[in-house]
Amino acid sequence: MNGKAYSEVATAAICDESIIAKTMSQSSLVLVFTCITGYLYFLGSAALPLAHDSVDGTSIRDTGTMMPYLLSQPLPMIAILKAALVHVEGPVQYLLLNVYCFTIGNLVPLTPSTMQFPNTVFASVSTAFVFLICRQFFSPRTAFLCAAVLALGPWLGVTMRKAW
Repeated sequence: MNGKAYSEVATAAICDESIIAKTMSQSSLVLVFTCITGYLYFLGSAALPLAHDSVDGTSIRDTGTMMPYLLSQPLPMIAILKAALVHVEGPVQYLLLNVYCFTIGNLVPLTPSTMQFPNTVFASVSTAFVFLICRQFFSPRTAFLCAAVLALGPWLGVTMRKAW
């Protein structure tokens, strides 16, 4: 085998190894974030009561079911705008909450488990964003550590269990 052919074979082998390493890295990344999402779902939904046991959970559920009433008003867009602007957590949260409750409320009851589910989704997405941002600015190892600190921190479990 001449030198040129040997270098082409060696280059092809190195490229194949890097593709395999990259694929393994991506598959391990998917596995890690699947485990984190499962952990967050368990943490948020384990041992929740069947009904809302506090005024806060009930008021969030009732706030999320206001859209049909507001649409029945004489000026529905103005009624929705007024309700969204005075909502304590902001108009975007109000609109997302109403869309979620309207969509999910027709399929399943709005129990504490279904009302906390968006918290699980947003926590998982936030963990992924922390990983991506830290990987961009630092290293993959630092990114894993930052995402793990966010996902495994004690405050996230307490806040995720509350109604959205």
